[in-house]
This record gives sequence, C-alpha cells and structure tokens, in this order.
Amino acid sequence: MNFEKIRERISFRIVNPKTAKYPVSQLPHTDFLDLTFIYYVVVYMDDNGVDTLLVTYKDLKKWSISEDELFDISKENFSEIFSVRFFSPDFITENICMITTKYKLFGACHMANEQLIGGFADMFDDDVCIIPSSMHEIIIVPAKGIERERMDAIIREVNSQAVEEDEYLSDHMYLFSKKTRQISY
Repeated sequence: MNFEKIRERISFRIVNPKTAKYPVSQLPHTDFLDLTFIYYVVVYMDDNGVDTLLVTYKDLKKWSISEDELFDISKENFSEIFSVRFFSPDFITENICMITTKYKLFGACHMANEQLIGGFADMFDDDVCIIPSSMHEIIIVPAKGIERERMDAIIREVNSQAVEEDEYLSDHMYLFSKKTRQISY
C-alpha cells in the first residue's frame, strides 16, 4: 500500500484489548484508559457497510511513520470518514444523547474527542457520564444524580444480554470532568 495514496483513508476503532478479535499486542495500537485504538485502512465504504484492512507494524515500517503519527492521522481522518451522528432513544429525549457515526460503525471513538464531549459538559453545565454501549456507539448523560455502582451494574446487565463479544467495550461508565476536561473511569 502506497502511503500517500491511502493516507486519507487511514482511521481507527476503539476496542477492549482483552476481548478484541484482533491480536492487539501484535498490531500498532494506542492505549486509551482501559481501552485501545487499533488502526485500519478503509478499502470500500457505502451505505451497506465498510470494508477495512488492518494496519500492521510492517505497514508502519514501510511508510516510515511512528505510532504517534498514525494516531494523529487517524484521529484527523476519523471525523471526515465517519461523521458524527447524534440521536436520542425513543423512550427518553431529555438530557441523554447517543453518539455514533454516519454508518453506525465505530462511534465509540468519539469518546476521545474532548471538544465533542466537552460540548455536552458545557451544555449540561455538569460533568458527563460516558456509557459504552458498544464499539459502535456511546451514550452521554449529565453526571448529576448518577450513582456509579448502579450505572455499572446496568451496563454489565445490558452487555451480557445485548452486546456481541467482539463489539464489547467495558462494564463500567467513564466520567468526563467539565473542570479538568479529562476522562476517567
């Protein structure tokens, strides 16, 4: 793969390194909290889905770029390739937002977008809970009144019943601090 020809098609997805179907330790990756970004090239994309090719250490060597450069390129391209989509579940419309992408794929990557998540914190005038629905979407709610233990129990229950193992991210929520602009878990 010629780097200059595919540069604008390099992106990432966020996975749980313990349950990912890919050998994360054998691929270029960037740790993010207890999750990991892995990289790929978008080979084909239409309204029915996306075909991708994983980026390997061989590719990085051939392209003469570092993992840090790969992360920066992917972060820049992700929003262009997979534009953000917001929606509220039908059963709740106030102070809750689901975030995914145009293709409803890999939307949990948006949890690393400080500007986007920070916008919700500013709008809610509160810290924000980030609920990892799957690798394809996250749910954003104001933190006020949320009991971490109860929310984590709900996340575990939903994951055990409704999330495919290779799309699973976490059994706990993440917290974005309005003050520090940092995510923790």
